[in-house]
Amino acid sequence: FPFRSDFFWRMFLFSFFSFGVALAIFYLGLLFLSILNSKSAPTDPAQNLVRAQLGKLDLLPSFLKLILPWLAMLVLWVSLNKPLVALEMLPAPKSFLHLLEQGAVVGLGVYLAWKFLIVGIVLLHLLNSYIYFGAWPFWNFIDNSARQILKLISWIPLRIGKIDFAPLVAMALVLVASEYGSLGLVWIYQRLPF
Repeated sequence: FPFRSDFFWRMFLFSFFSFGVALAIFYLGLLFLSILNSKSAPTDPAQNLVRAQLGKLDLLPSFLKLILPWLAMLVLWVSLNKPLVALEMLPAPKSFLHLLEQGAVVGLGVYLAWKFLIVGIVLLHLLNSYIYFGAWPFWNFIDNSARQILKLISWIPLRIGKIDFAPLVAMALVLVASEYGSLGLVWIYQRLPF
């Protein structure tokens, strides 16, 4: 394990990177909500919180916001590779092309962090569909976000009477896709360089 607990500076490095990962996941979630609700009303208080946190990033077109996490991870991977190889925390890449391939695959893995947010939004939407929690702006935001997510499977007839199975199917699809996606990325990474 590269972050050995008997070296203070390695423990500090582990803590620093752990905080960086937590912060990155938070901003990835905000970016996802910004993409998802880009056409929401400017008076939506929950979306305004997202916009306030993202600042000028929220003004980017959705396509750029979508590729931004991948691109940021690619740049971070390339820039941190040499120091981490020098600290013997990563094996050295065989070439610069190999390093770029690694960064591209690791960058795709960033999107897997969205599964928790997607499942959480859809689960809260499901609860709010059958239990009345009041007319709070938060629940309107959750319902609007979940409707945007569920549009992807709206062509499948998943409603039987008053019961809508779309949220359950969407959560299952996200979890299965993320599991196979992570296995696929590991498989590709292990076969690098191409």
